[in-house]
Order: sequence, then C-alpha cells, then structure tokens
Amino acid sequence: MAKKTKKSVYDIITEKIIEQIESGTPLWKAGWMRKHFNGFAKREYQGLNQLLLSWDMQVMEYTSPVWFSFKQIQQLGGSIKKGAKSSMVIFNKKITAQCNDKDEEKEDKKDDLEVFDESEQEKDKQVDKKSKTFFLMRYYRVFNLDDVEGIDKSRYVNLANTKKEKPENIVKGMQNDGLNIQYTGVQPCYIPSWDTVQIPNIGNFESADSYYSSLFHEIAHATGHGSRLKRAGVSNIDTGDKHQYSYEELVAEIGAAFIMAEIGMKINYENSSAYVKGWSQFIKNNKKAIFQASAEARKAVQYVVEKAELASDNKVA
Repeated sequence: MAKKTKKSVYDIITEKIIEQIESGTPLWKAGWMRKHFNGFAKREYQGLNQLLLSWDMQVMEYTSPVWFSFKQIQQLGGSIKKGAKSSMVIFNKKITAQCNDKDEEKEDKKDDLEVFDESEQEKDKQVDKKSKTFFLMRYYRVFNLDDVEGIDKSRYVNLANTKKEKPENIVKGMQNDGLNIQYTGVQPCYIPSWDTVQIPNIGNFESADSYYSSLFHEIAHATGHGSRLKRAGVSNIDTGDKHQYSYEELVAEIGAAFIMAEIGMKINYENSSAYVKGWSQFIKNNKKAIFQASAEARKAVQYVVEKAELASDNKVA
C-alpha cells in the first residue's frame, strides 16, 4: 500500500483557495474586505490571512473581525461556544540551521521552505557562513470573537473601529508621488512607460464601489513602477512573459481588495466563468503564487496608504 504523502501548508491553503474560486467567487472579490486583528495580541493580521479571514467572516456571518487562538481564549478565562468552527491563519516560523554545502542543496530543493526575508538571511550568513535561515510556513486555528464566551467583549470593540482612509486621499497621494491619472478611455489601464493610469469617468460605472475598485487595481499596478517598488511584472511588461503578467495581475487584484478594505468600500463582483477558470488554473500551476502575491500586495498597499496619509496632512512626498 502506497504511503500517503503529507500535505504541505502550501497544498492545504491552495486547495482551499481553488475550491473557493471554483465555487464562483475568488477570495479577493468576496464583497466586504475587512481588516482583521488578533484580540489577544491586539495586532493586525497580514497578507493572505486578511483574505482568508474576510472570506470566513462572510460565510459564517460573523459580526466582528477579531480572532483568538484556543490557548489565548483559555488564558483570558473564556471558552468557545459549542459547535463553533475554527478558521486557519498562517505564519512563518524562523529556522536557523547549521549546515554544509550539501545540506544547503538539499534544503533548497524542499517545496515547503520559503525564504521571505533575504536581507535577514544575508545578515545571518555574514555572522556564520555555515548557518542558513529559513522561514518555514505553518498554520494554526483561530476562533471569532462571536464564538467566544466568558470574556468582556467590549474590550475589543475599538480594534474593529480602525481609521479609514478617504478614497480621494488615496488618489491624491499617488498623484503627489508622480502618478498621472487621466479620466479618459473606455477601459481602465496602467501604462508603465508613461507612469499613467487611464480610467473612464465615474459616471460610466454602475456604482462608486465599482469605479474605485477598478481605479485601485490600476493604482496597485502603479506601485510596481521603477520609481517605487520595482516589481518585475511592471518593469518587464514588454517581455511577453505570460506567467509574470498573470502574477502581476494577481498582485493588483489582491492589492485593490486591500485598498478597498482601507477605505471600507464593498467589492462588486460579477461572476465570469472565463475569469474564474483562468485564476483557478494559474494558482493550480503555481502553488506559491497566492502567498507571494499577497505579500507583494501588502507592500503595495502600505506604500499607497503612506502617500495617502501625507496627502491628508497636505504634504507632498
């Protein structure tokens, strides 16, 4: 009897995401995106965790974007409602190992190892060239505040009431940063060689949500410009690399969803079988793409929000 292969975290999460895509709605198009927090640590979840938790919050019809692990609930003296379902969040566990050259070759071939902080890795190598630092992806389970009993829930209300950026500050901040936005044409697009976003007037969209979702998708692309975050999918757009193009589109899709969460607007989505099939196949073929794209999208949104905050203070970067 063949031995059953243990699934990596990449496999588990990718299968979950593909299932959701093929059910009709990708995570990044799932209506209301929220900013989610760990109530015990009072810290915001990052990257892909925001997508996973937003999806579960909508499916389970939770009212709070605050979550706790089982141990954290115990430490607070609380308990979990009978029948409550947990949600998955991922984290990167830092591993520093002593190894020789052959060991390094073996480690590099492992699918479930991913170096997320190259600068830190280089620093570690300078200290001891025989050590190697990895970030091993793991997951744990959390429960929503709605399913927790026996604690003072009012202590966590302010976590959910986060400051929301104004959409005009998002736009103004990027314009102050040198991005040209032209309200013209029939199809939203970003032109890297001109560092220009072209978008039809808001009156051509069904709603303000649809308009800003499209605009922020293009603004997310613009963060990859050579004068900003220098993403390969933007700077090498003319190479005809289909994989790179699809990956950059994924970054912009997720980035737009994150920006919509920053301003508290709803993501409007109309099911397209071609759209769903395209993303499903791309993620099946590139298991790490959703993880890496979420990390890139987070950097893009941090960049955009920083510029928006400067604009709201009437400053120019």
